[in-house]
Amino acid sequence: GPVWSPGYWASRLRLAEAEGLMRVIPAESVPFILTVWLGERRLMDNAAYWSYVQSGTAHILSVSGVHTVIVYLSIAYVMRLVFPNYRYRHLRGVLALAAVLVFVLMAGARVSSFRSAAMIGIFVLAQFHDRDPDAPTALGLAAMLFALIDPDVIFDAGFILSFLSIASMLIYLKPIAEYMEWAPRPLRDGLAASISVQILSTPAAAAIFYTVPVLGPLANLLVVPLLTLGLWLMLIASVLVFVYEPAAMIFGHALYPIVFLIERAAAIGAGVQGAYIE
Repeated sequence: GPVWSPGYWASRLRLAEAEGLMRVIPAESVPFILTVWLGERRLMDNAAYWSYVQSGTAHILSVSGVHTVIVYLSIAYVMRLVFPNYRYRHLRGVLALAAVLVFVLMAGARVSSFRSAAMIGIFVLAQFHDRDPDAPTALGLAAMLFALIDPDVIFDAGFILSFLSIASMLIYLKPIAEYMEWAPRPLRDGLAASISVQILSTPAAAAIFYTVPVLGPLANLLVVPLLTLGLWLMLIASVLVFVYEPAAMIFGHALYPIVFLIERAAAIGAGVQGAYIE
């Protein structure tokens, strides 16, 4: 695009970050990191991709709500340190939202990440008007906004799975967690989140991928916590690569065991007999 367009600079920033990350992370981790952090899937081979689909963990490969929420919370925390006074709360929200939008553009402007950015924007707007943020309302408004801008988006797989996953958690997470009162809280919360997120999205995923991952909830119990830790390391490495590369290498190489465990969990989850139904 033209040099004055936002897309041009978003692409330049995305390319610079990809090149920087490839210098500070082990080569074996590059395909996974670029896929998960920047939405660049061309380096991931087809067999590895299908191991995520068949194990029910393919959702981690898309730049989605987890990524944008981590960026938002991190920037919001820094803004609270820089502007601790309550009267700067609106400025903190605007700056954090601006950082999220830059990240979304840099990560390839996927529907799932834009959905999260739209929800965060609605939350910030609610704070501007001293209203309590409401997740179902924010999700509904974000979906309507996408459909108004581009009606064809309702047939997009990313749009369908992204919105159904969040809606499923909003509807089923609390009832499932309450039903599992007997379980220790860490196990209860993790299992409830893993099960609830798949109730509405699994039929859609079956229609799109022709595969039903039977062991998906169990595989996600291990993969999702590892991904969350990995995303924090990716965020730190992504910032440091522009500031001080030797420090970025520390966090980049710390990603190797996390990526290894995630890849092994997906491979084992897909390789177990009866793990998925075609």
